[in-house]
Amino acid sequence: MNLKNELIIKHNNFIYTILGVILSIRLTFIGQIYLLEIVSVIYFFINLRSLEYFKFFKTFIFLLFLHQIIVIFSDLYNQTEINNFIKGFLNFPILLICILFLYNFFKNKFSLYIFFLLGFYFGDNVLNNFITSYNIFFFDNIWKWGLGFYLISSYFLYYELKNKKISKFNTIFFSSIIIIILLINGARALPLVIFYSLILFSFFSNTETLKIFGIKKLFFVFSLIIFSTTLIIGFLPSKINSIDYFTKVMKKNYEQQGDYGVVVSARSEWISMYHAFKDRPYIGHGSYPKDNNFYYTNKIGQFLYQYNYIDNIPNYEILYNYLGLDSYKQIPTHSFFGYHLISYGVFGVILITYILFIFSKFFFNNYMQLSFFYYFQFINFVYNFYFSPWGASHRIYIELFIVILVLKSIKLSAK
Repeated sequence: MNLKNELIIKHNNFIYTILGVILSIRLTFIGQIYLLEIVSVIYFFINLRSLEYFKFFKTFIFLLFLHQIIVIFSDLYNQTEINNFIKGFLNFPILLICILFLYNFFKNKFSLYIFFLLGFYFGDNVLNNFITSYNIFFFDNIWKWGLGFYLISSYFLYYELKNKKISKFNTIFFSSIIIIILLINGARALPLVIFYSLILFSFFSNTETLKIFGIKKLFFVFSLIIFSTTLIIGFLPSKINSIDYFTKVMKKNYEQQGDYGVVVSARSEWISMYHAFKDRPYIGHGSYPKDNNFYYTNKIGQFLYQYNYIDNIPNYEILYNYLGLDSYKQIPTHSFFGYHLISYGVFGVILITYILFIFSKFFFNNYMQLSFFYYFQFINFVYNFYFSPWGASHRIYIELFIVILVLKSIKLSAK
């Protein structure tokens, strides 16, 4: 390679890294949205007729159509506020449009997409935490709120970029160091995700063992293992950090496990989800449903008090005023699965679970040829499906992961 070509490549790498940083800016317009998603929408309508679709995109478009019907029906029945309807209605179209944009734009630029990703990860951690906005949680514990994910993703992306195969020993060694650092800093979810990823990668990445189950059985068994193991591990002692007010007012929630383990206190939204679903199992409560008079939030407080997690049931209205939170209190979910369960009922959750199945199927069809980076991102996706809130930050990382997985599969099939 001559000097001129080398300089051009380095220039392009730099440009796409900066592009990733810029497009990582998160804005608030009705709901939160990334600049990348806004650019994707513009690109989509300009190039609508010339867009190319990967093989499973058309299935996803059909499921999206069904999803939109469910959203409209549920929101009309519940007389959802217009802003919440717009957010709920646009969530999945934006996700699909962003995936289509990234796929079409980077289809033959796999290495440049990695530089773009590295820039985006950096920008999302830096710009959205203390430049375009100030995230108090990030500075309270930077390892838990972004740095851990950024380091492990960037480290393994580097090897993906260089097309180098990192040994299992080095993978386990580096990941274990990150896990220890995260645990010391009070993180729970990310160490668990890395741990699950290591198990899956270490035992199955070079064998066809997983294929003996069949995709449908594998998906069911795998999801069940992730969900149940997380609950079981929650019974083990764990160090939990929090801001001062919660330490004082809800002391036992953080210092004791209670009768059902730390996961129940950390993800106590499952209590409100149970009661909300029981009240409207078929039609749901509509997009971003309001928790009137903190009814379902109080169900959580009552449960935590009854089973020895807290000394008294907090006054949630005073708590929200103290923390300066938005007066609009949504029914607590903290889960992709849970949000669709209580917002759109049983039909909504069946649909979102089937979408997870499609992505899981695509991953397992390629798992033997994938590096640890993909295992980590996939497990993170599955974990978030059950235990993390549905919002802009998780939506964008789903988009980014699906695209690199598709681009990687194309690259592998071309060999």
